[in-house]
Amino acid sequence: MTASLEPRRSLALVLVAAIALLAGCPGGDTGGEGTSQVDACLDRQLGPGEVDVDCGGPCRPCAVGRRCGAPADCASGVCGGAATCLPATCANGVQDLTEAGVDCGGSCGDCLGAPCQADDDCASGFCGAAGCTAASCLDGVANGRESDRDCGGDCAGCPLGGACRVHADCADGSCAGAQCVAPSCADGVQNQGELGVDCGGPCATCACADPRFVGDGCDRCADARFTGPECSDCADPRFAGAECEACANPRMVAPDCDACRPEYAGDACERCATGHHDCGGACVPDDDVATCGARCSACPDSAHGDPVCTADGECALDCDVGAHLCGADCAPDDDVTRCGASCTRCPTVDHGTARCVAGACAPACVPGYHACDGRCVPDDSATACGAACAVCPGASGARSVCEGGECGLTCLDGYHECGGACRASGDVATCGGRCEPCPAPTHGAATCESGQCAVACDAGYRACGADCLPAWDVTCSGRPACADHLACGADEICGAWAVSGTRVCSAVCRGDAECGAGQICTKLPGSAQLAYCQALAPGLGAAGAACALDAQCGSGGCYDDACMASCATPADCAGAAECTAFADAASATRLVAMCAATGKLDVGAACFAASQCASGWCEGSTTTPATCRTTCVADADCATGERCLVVRLGDDPAPGAFGISGEGLYDGAAICSRNAQVLPAQTGVPCLRDAECGSGQKCRTEERVIDGRRTVRRLCRAQ
Repeated sequence: MTASLEPRRSLALVLVAAIALLAGCPGGDTGGEGTSQVDACLDRQLGPGEVDVDCGGPCRPCAVGRRCGAPADCASGVCGGAATCLPATCANGVQDLTEAGVDCGGSCGDCLGAPCQADDDCASGFCGAAGCTAASCLDGVANGRESDRDCGGDCAGCPLGGACRVHADCADGSCAGAQCVAPSCADGVQNQGELGVDCGGPCATCACADPRFVGDGCDRCADARFTGPECSDCADPRFAGAECEACANPRMVAPDCDACRPEYAGDACERCATGHHDCGGACVPDDDVATCGARCSACPDSAHGDPVCTADGECALDCDVGAHLCGADCAPDDDVTRCGASCTRCPTVDHGTARCVAGACAPACVPGYHACDGRCVPDDSATACGAACAVCPGASGARSVCEGGECGLTCLDGYHECGGACRASGDVATCGGRCEPCPAPTHGAATCESGQCAVACDAGYRACGADCLPAWDVTCSGRPACADHLACGADEICGAWAVSGTRVCSAVCRGDAECGAGQICTKLPGSAQLAYCQALAPGLGAAGAACALDAQCGSGGCYDDACMASCATPADCAGAAECTAFADAASATRLVAMCAATGKLDVGAACFAASQCASGWCEGSTTTPATCRTTCVADADCATGERCLVVRLGDDPAPGAFGISGEGLYDGAAICSRNAQVLPAQTGVPCLRDAECGSGQKCRTEERVIDGRRTVRRLCRAQ
């Protein structure tokens, strides 16, 4: 049995050595630097949670021989019965290593009750008559967990000089070199009444973790100024503050806190000193404007004065030089909103600025005005003339005036001076600056207009100098006589006025609406496009009047026994009427455009009159029946085989028609035609006025001689 036990004991010793080496190695502590827990585990103090100095609990496991509370506190994983970390051995009272029981079996000796021949055969180290027997502290053998015979381990501590494995094996608690030695203040063990490891008691005073405390028990305050369990209370009751730098009684003066501040009096500074009064527990000066009087009122400030607190405890103001008191404020002496001792608001002034001068309101007027009773009135005011603000007298037909501060008279509008009196400007008996009478005309009345004699003509008459002539008389029409269109200005053509037969330059028109009152739009004989405004002569019918001949109508067109309105475009006609080209009844060579109802026949339909066609043109030849034709601007507008051509007209109109002499003015209509009796169409877009042409163009009147005859059109041409 002895021989077989040796290898197991050798293995046990190897494991014990390895565990002891690991338990003493500090490398297992992986706490990071700078953390509070690491600092606490390295401060050589028995900190919170630690079972021994800087080990166990939250710190690294304790080495063999250090105190423990549980196996986890020991690097060996063995916490002995004496609360001491033990190595993993076959005699530590713990089932570890490869043991089958506590300190027996496996790599250790046999367990209790096993047969044996010698003590070494048993884990207990004692072989009795009944086999392996449990060790005891009285068997005279060093067995079990004893470090020496019947001492150490589970037995009483060994005396000085006895064998030991850990400090707990020694009666004095100090094991060095596997032998119990006398305790010291450098043995790394808290013993001999020490308050910490090798400090306190018989050793040097222990350092306190909290710098506020000193003493072996860290039970005294390091700063004599403080007291209390947290060393945060001031030891001297006179002081207060985090550093005991202030007075506990705020009414006393630091740093000695044994005298009252100037505003307080009494043994405990409990009352206000003379010249002070209480405001919310604080004593303030009686003249303090921020806490004035018993009500501790804040005296209002002023931009033009200083607040004061009087001896009566009332707020007041001390106004600056150039300011005066107005209620609870100081106002500048020139303040127009608080003028003078009465603090009157000076009224706003038209044509001037309100001012306060020497305590009274006085306006400053702009140039051209002067002051009167607090107002600014014009220098030429007849109701407040001059420095005396006098009222100037008036007269009939006149008004009083003020010039240079002196009163005078001037005639009212609509009056003029005649012999020192004011006469009505329209008075025909005293007209104009010469005050002469105006003669009365036949068919009218005399008038005085803008100081000149004039006439007001009866209906159907118009003024011509000092006379009244019929409206259709061109004598005073104001339009120049003409022989042809080229003699007239823009937007005019040469037209013959009825009755007189006089040709004058007349405004072009598309219909009566474009002519003035008493005028009618008359078609130019021989033209399908052009018409002009002329006075409606007596006896000529307006549109809709009954007629039998074209000459009976002011427009020059009679159709279905009624006068038609002249036109140039469909927009010139009202209702269902169409602007239609007609051949004059008296002469097939004369074309007119009138507003008339039509059959609206399509192009190509058989026709006998232009009024039947929607296009306004009916054309035939000696070999083809007449059909409605389409109007055009260019050949591209026509069908294959057709050209855009101007219809050729025949003879002159009958002499005397519309008062026109034998000379005719002609043009034609552009239509799509195969008729050889036509001429090439003129270029350009038809127009009446410049406004109808594009940018850079003018509406030009053009005449062409065709087979010895003149035609005329107005077309848009480049300038």
